[in-house]
Amino acid sequence: MDFNFLNQNKENQNKDNSKGKDNKDKKEPKFLGSIASTVLIFMIITALYLALSGKTKETVNIPISDLASSVSDGDVKKILVEGEKLTVTYENDEVKNSKKETESSLSQTLFNYGVDKLALEAVEIEIKDESGFGFWLLNILPFLLPIAFILLFFWYLSRQVKGAGMQAFTFGQSKARLTDPNDKNTKITFKDVAGAKEAKEELKEIVDFLKSPKKFLDIGARIPKGVILTGAPGTGKCIVGDSVILTNKGLIEIKDIPKYFWVNPKNNTVKGAILPTFDITRCRIADQEASHWYDLGEQETRKIILKQGMEIEGTREHPVVIMNSDGYLEFKKLEDIKGGDSVAIGFGTNMYGVSRDSSRDQSYIMGLLTGDGNLSHSSRIGFTSVDSELVGAFKGYIEAQYPDTQIGLASDGITHIVTSWAVKKDLYNAGMSYLLSYDKTIPPNILQSPKHILIAFLQGLFDADGYFYRYSFGYTTVSKKLSDQVMVILLNFGIIPNRRIKHKSDNSHVRTAYEIILSGSELEKFAKEIGFRLNRKQKQMNDYLSSHTKRNTNIDLFYNISHIVDRAWKELSIQKLSNEQLSKLVNKVRTRKSISRQSLSLFVEAFKNKGLHNEDVEYLDFLLESKLFFSPVEIIEIGKSKVYDFTVPKTHSFISNGFISHNTLLARAVAGEAGVFVDEIDAIGRTRGGGFGGGNDEREQTLNQILVEMDGFEPNDKVIVMAATNRPDVLDPALVRPGRFDRKVILDLPDRADREAILEIHAVKKPLAEDINLKLIAERTPGFSGADLYSLMNEGAILAAREERKKVAQFDLIRAIEKVMLGPERKSHLLSKKEKEITAYHEAGHALVASVLPYADPVHKVSIVARGSAGGYTLKLPIEERKLQSKKEFIDDIAMALGGYVAEQMIFGDITTGPSSDLQVATNLARAMVTRWGMSDVIGPVALSSSGGKREWGESIDKEYSENISMQVDSEVKRIITDGLKSAEKVLTEHRKVFDAIALKLIEVETLEREEYEKILTAHGIVLKKKDLPAI
Repeated sequence: MDFNFLNQNKENQNKDNSKGKDNKDKKEPKFLGSIASTVLIFMIITALYLALSGKTKETVNIPISDLASSVSDGDVKKILVEGEKLTVTYENDEVKNSKKETESSLSQTLFNYGVDKLALEAVEIEIKDESGFGFWLLNILPFLLPIAFILLFFWYLSRQVKGAGMQAFTFGQSKARLTDPNDKNTKITFKDVAGAKEAKEELKEIVDFLKSPKKFLDIGARIPKGVILTGAPGTGKCIVGDSVILTNKGLIEIKDIPKYFWVNPKNNTVKGAILPTFDITRCRIADQEASHWYDLGEQETRKIILKQGMEIEGTREHPVVIMNSDGYLEFKKLEDIKGGDSVAIGFGTNMYGVSRDSSRDQSYIMGLLTGDGNLSHSSRIGFTSVDSELVGAFKGYIEAQYPDTQIGLASDGITHIVTSWAVKKDLYNAGMSYLLSYDKTIPPNILQSPKHILIAFLQGLFDADGYFYRYSFGYTTVSKKLSDQVMVILLNFGIIPNRRIKHKSDNSHVRTAYEIILSGSELEKFAKEIGFRLNRKQKQMNDYLSSHTKRNTNIDLFYNISHIVDRAWKELSIQKLSNEQLSKLVNKVRTRKSISRQSLSLFVEAFKNKGLHNEDVEYLDFLLESKLFFSPVEIIEIGKSKVYDFTVPKTHSFISNGFISHNTLLARAVAGEAGVFVDEIDAIGRTRGGGFGGGNDEREQTLNQILVEMDGFEPNDKVIVMAATNRPDVLDPALVRPGRFDRKVILDLPDRADREAILEIHAVKKPLAEDINLKLIAERTPGFSGADLYSLMNEGAILAAREERKKVAQFDLIRAIEKVMLGPERKSHLLSKKEKEITAYHEAGHALVASVLPYADPVHKVSIVARGSAGGYTLKLPIEERKLQSKKEFIDDIAMALGGYVAEQMIFGDITTGPSSDLQVATNLARAMVTRWGMSDVIGPVALSSSGGKREWGESIDKEYSENISMQVDSEVKRIITDGLKSAEKVLTEHRKVFDAIALKLIEVETLEREEYEKILTAHGIVLKKKDLPAI
């Protein structure tokens, strides 16, 4: 049993209930009949299709080998070819079906099965195009019909709810998104928000600053960095899609992440994607699981190309790690990058996939074919080479894996041909493509394979197209994508490549060519990690490396740190611990303004050997261990592309095309006049230090990131961060201090006028009947929030749609009020005669105590029909709206809450489980009177509920008062409850006749509306309370 003792309403008359019920009963057969008709039609269509398609299945299917034998024997008269399907007509007019090999001509297939040319010429072969309308209709119809039926079914169920239910399947979708202020479909102004007058005035100052910051700044005013909206219950990294990301499954383009990892389309969370990330504070690359992946659509982009050929393209505000002019690492937005800036590139991450779809030998052959192969002809593979060792490797693989397959030689004398669909199919399944030179790529299966498979593929690729000349390794391709993939793989191996772009304007190249070069110390790494399988090329490289032990180190350089090296050396020199080698090194650094990794390593080692430590040397040591190298920016281009994003907790960075990428939604906002809104900020902004995760708690890490980002705003940055919460008491103090969220806007519950305005907004897209009176509904809903009012209008529309009516009536909204407050009626919840009598006296006790006690609100409805979890309910509504409540009102409310308990004990001499929620309400209210509102004469005006004490998960978990006070609190709570019991007992005893009359009437009619209830009261001499509210 339950009741509402603060905000209540009045239901319509019982005859209206009966009318609504009758209407519903009349409509149900029509509704069920329509569904039955739809199901019947679908079954008939399905039966017809199965009957028609069943006839075609009577034709005998034979294998291609049997067909070949029949053709050789001269038994076949005609063959009809429809794609892969063969319809064979024999000399005796018998018809059979067969299938030919995919992408292979019929004649070629039959030749492969031993049919000679003369036998084949005797057969009539007709080729029919499959693209006719009838063909596609018969093939697609079985799939479209079930889908169409399902869509029709759901449309039928929801078509009458209009705007009320159209968002039923979008729950859970909560993702960071950008809103264009010029988009009329998403634009919302203050005029679209009803009520909250003071909150709107506060926020208009923020809008005024974003529009005209000068007038604020000229007078020395500073706009708040953050605004928190509090009230009752009711922040992207962006790079283009072909950027290659290192993951625990290998190398994957960022746009293809959903193909390989689970991405929730509702909230963009990604599961299982582990990426190498960079911690700029510790100069370390480590693995971290991503939490979200975003597709942010097409946006304006900025591409930077480095001196060594690496490039990245992203949104203007997308930051990458650079070495600044002071020699320290920092994130810098692409729009702020200038020519000559030294950008960091990560290498040596050694993150590989686990796919074992290809063997080492197959991977090597795939590398050879990617370099000098051709798969563009049907059922044919071509490998062009004049190198006998490579030709031998190719033939050896085919002969070992496909012993029955013949290898031919093309007319050019150097292209070796394999005509076999089985071989080609295996290569396609392994990810090979047609291998047009400008479209070549490394197959996905290879990119996601272990290290040894990647090495085998690269060896094949470089044996075919790579070279060693004089002192360097080189590889050239006209496929930019293939070149990008090779660059990222080499970086992953810890090899730093250099790429030169040879434009097609160069007479020696028809297309733009991309040449990757390795020399010096990187050549040595290449020979050790990958190298060639081709003995001739490997010998040339080994001979060079063995005869040239001094390595050129002008690739792996550190820029802008010469002054740090000089400063550290001076400390060494002052102590007379330097030597001639170090002095020459420092002089060289001063002149060149850069230092190689090898030289910097020698410099730092000298300090370690002498036992010297200072901040400069520690920083230089960090740089050496960071697995970063640096390259100056040479080219900057502007473009437009689809962009994507990752969210990686803790470091908020990932590696793309070798670049260290980082951003947050706050950084995107700083790019222009903008606002960032964070809903339910208490989910991440609770007081730190109380969780079980300590400093590694993900929630605390997210909060720390927000605090750091907000501190980075300049006073004239035209950006404001807004957040909303209904628990301001649990927020971390650092979040709400001046300089962060330094303004608090209170969103109070709407008053009557505001409720009416809100109802008008929610009623815009709903067809309303002529009897609708929103002012009356607003008067009946004190204490309703904006969300409650939306739900009320929505429930009203659902009730109308359920009863097959085209418009929402006043009666629908009246019923919706109770449904929102107490839940749906449970008329199927039948009570026994005894339970019905107990419930009737229980609710009569509530109602009579509320009607007699002077400070309780008047009753508007009493019912013993179960609703929600309550077996019955008593609704009462305040005579007028109020913001404050007195001690006398609380005392009468407690007595009213206990009226059902007293009634059961008085009439039946026993207590049921019915009053359980009543006792909880009364006890909570009594305790609040004592501990929060100072309404106890014994405890006095002391607030015992505070935000102090030990905290856990943002909540206070221990008391700030003694056990003696605690005992007094318990004693006072018990006294208030006891007084309430006595007060209720007195009312029911003195008014026993009216008490019985109300109960008996409830047993008879189950529900008493206000007018009928008040007639019983006046008939027994009880004076009604002043009625300022009109009847419904």
